[in-house]
Amino acid sequence: MFEGGEKDSDQVVKVVLFDEGGKILVLKNDNYGHDLPGGHTMVGEDLRDGLKREVREETGLQIKDFSKLDYENKNKTFYYGTVPSKKIVLSLEHDGYDFLTLEEVLESDMKESFKKAAKMAAGR
Repeated sequence: MFEGGEKDSDQVVKVVLFDEGGKILVLKNDNYGHDLPGGHTMVGEDLRDGLKREVREETGLQIKDFSKLDYENKNKTFYYGTVPSKKIVLSLEHDGYDFLTLEEVLESDMKESFKKAAKMAAGR
């Protein structure tokens, strides 16, 4: 565990998680649409540790094997990896989830920077 506060930093970490069929895990929220798993790191928290914590909080998944994408957008750092299990337990922050093809992600209401990360992750 890191030695920091319980306060969110300005840094955001997101991950493009693929299932065994190459589909991307997408979280849904009625207020802001489609989203990638992840969120704000805590002040003083390592980016990778923050990503693992955020994904666990949002989905119940324990991600281990993931890599950094060569793409950052403002305060956002992106990673990619594989879904360790299909047993997803959503937090109250999200209304649902789905596994979408890259084409479906690109046609969704997801933020453009998230779409770009998904496209880069799919093409590596």
